[in-house]
Amino acid sequence: MLNPQNIHSKPTQKVGFVLKPHGYKGWLRIHIDEEEIEEIVFQSDFIYLELQNQWVPFKIEDYNPNIPAVKFFHLNSETDTTPLLGASILLFSDLIPEDLNQQSFESFKVFDSNDSFKGIVVSEVILPGHVVLEIELDSKVYMVPFHPDLVLQIDEESKVLKMKIAEGLEDLND
Repeated sequence: MLNPQNIHSKPTQKVGFVLKPHGYKGWLRIHIDEEEIEEIVFQSDFIYLELQNQWVPFKIEDYNPNIPAVKFFHLNSETDTTPLLGASILLFSDLIPEDLNQQSFESFKVFDSNDSFKGIVVSEVILPGHVVLEIELDSKVYMVPFHPDLVLQIDEESKVLKMKIAEGLEDLND
């Protein structure tokens, strides 16, 4: 049973990340994956960032949606904000509309456009600006960039992901 007093017990989803400082007065450029999610994030007084595997709330002092950039209370210089660069922005999963909830592809079988088996997704690596799938094939793990434009078909029931994969990616680690 979830303990409502412990934010770490509530399911969250990564919805963006901190890009870089904006100016020198403690402002941060951020990226949030979907415009609709950005609106949800800034309806709150706080943003949760993942720092050292902990969810840390930061009180929002100001927000500029045109850039987009955020200013947190008590962070007033580039030095104050540097430890936050690259941090993931988290949102409680129950606040995300069903149609925007991102799917995990871990344990999906991956096939290319020619229906050739390319392995099984063992993890998803979320990097600033993109997601990479780690795929295991014949006891070797290789990485494939993930983008919705590369997806040809998703069968959630069978846990099959068919996508465009550049030739030779599985051989890069040899």
